[in-house]
Amino acid sequence: MADLSPIVSKKETQSDPSQKKMDEATGKKHLLIVGLVFLGAFLLTLGTVIAGILLTPTAAEPRVAVDNRAGYYDREHRLIEGLSIEVSPLEGTNIADIKGVEPPVTEADTMVLPRYYQTDVSSPVYYLTQISNQERGSNIFGKTQSSSTITQIVFSSYIQDIGTWSFSGLCSLKEVKGPFADGLSLLDHCFEGCSSLSNFSFPVGLESIGERAFAETAFTEIDLSETSLKSIGTGAFADCSSLESVALPASLETLGSGFLSGSSCQTVDYQGTVEEFSLLDGSAGAFSGSNVTVVHCLDGDFSIAS
Repeated sequence: MADLSPIVSKKETQSDPSQKKMDEATGKKHLLIVGLVFLGAFLLTLGTVIAGILLTPTAAEPRVAVDNRAGYYDREHRLIEGLSIEVSPLEGTNIADIKGVEPPVTEADTMVLPRYYQTDVSSPVYYLTQISNQERGSNIFGKTQSSSTITQIVFSSYIQDIGTWSFSGLCSLKEVKGPFADGLSLLDHCFEGCSSLSNFSFPVGLESIGERAFAETAFTEIDLSETSLKSIGTGAFADCSSLESVALPASLETLGSGFLSGSSCQTVDYQGTVEEFSLLDGSAGAFSGSNVTVVHCLDGDFSIAS
């Protein structure tokens, strides 16, 4: 009998799409497309971030590091109730005109003078331009100066003058922060007798330091090399028993007599030449009563006559 053909024929073998191999050209195309998609997403994200930075409005003045309100703060940087300082909305006001409060004896750790204080966008700017001159023994802190717990003062970038005797004898004060204004003048005796003061952010715009402005303070080093300082008064850093080194800028024009008298400082660096230092007004008697024997200048040493 002849062989009969099967009723059901064998199915042709079907190919599995998952097993198909992509040719090299197609693979490169796919990789290029994926790469372009990721690049586009990255550029879009980067553009959004940059636009956000450029379009974000910036304030004319940075706020006080502790708070935008002026006043007295405790050790946790909280404004002490009832001890805020109100400043009149004038073009500029003196600290003597502040509607203030008697400085606290035991509660406050920091005194903050305002950079600005605005209650809303349309409100006037409130600021100080100077700290007034005081009588000896009757400064801003009055009779509380010897028992005050104020260790830090934060000043305004509008303040151009710190008056005579203004913070003298404030024994608890350790640190003074700026940023202060350009052309700052630290007048006579302004921090004299602040026996714990060891850190002062001398601004680039500092122009003058008055007579005995920092006498009897606790500095170990003083770096004025980056400032615009033009004059240092008589005995400005006198009787600073911990002072080891001082750096002076080339902008200096006048050195007061005995500005380091009675201090332990032995090293002075000057950012100008020997000849420039020799021509400074008062340089001959500037080191009377001090331990300094030479001033290190950029091109050599200036010897101090004994």
